[in-house]
Parts: sequence; C-alpha cells; structure tokens
Amino acid sequence: VRACRAVAGAVLVATFARLDKVDAAIASFWSRARDTAFVRWDSFEPALVLTTFTLCLLTYWALDECASCPLRAYRLQPLPVAA
Repeated sequence: VRACRAVAGAVLVATFARLDKVDAAIASFWSRARDTAFVRWDSFEPALVLTTFTLCLLTYWALDECASCPLRAYRLQPLPVAA
C-alpha cells in the first residue's frame, strides 16, 4: 500500500511540476485531433462518454478487488461471510 501511495504521489508531483508542459501538450493534441473525421463524427461525444465511464467502472472494479486496498469500506458488494 505504501508503494502505491508513493508512486501515486510521485506522479501527482511530477504532473503539477510540469503543468505548463502538460497544458501545452493537451492543447497541441486537441488542435490536431479537432480536424480528424473521428472527432467530427456525430456520435463522438456519446462514444467518448461511454468509453470514459467504462474505464472509470473498470478502475473502480480493479480497486474493489484489491487485496489490501484502503477503499475496502466502499466495496460495491459486501464480502461473503464464511458459514
């Protein structure tokens, strides 16, 4: 658990330390992506929302299955009780 927290903290610090570069990279990507046929497709936004929601659910499911995860109190289903 400590290793996961350390990695997550390092990623957050690295992201915020280079926030200007990250903003520039996102702006550059979006300016190029706006001109593609995929983004101009009428169903792009619903497809993007569905994909993002699915990734969020899969991430939550992976955290829910984690053996020593501190989010155990927020499980989607209760742990089975041994008889």
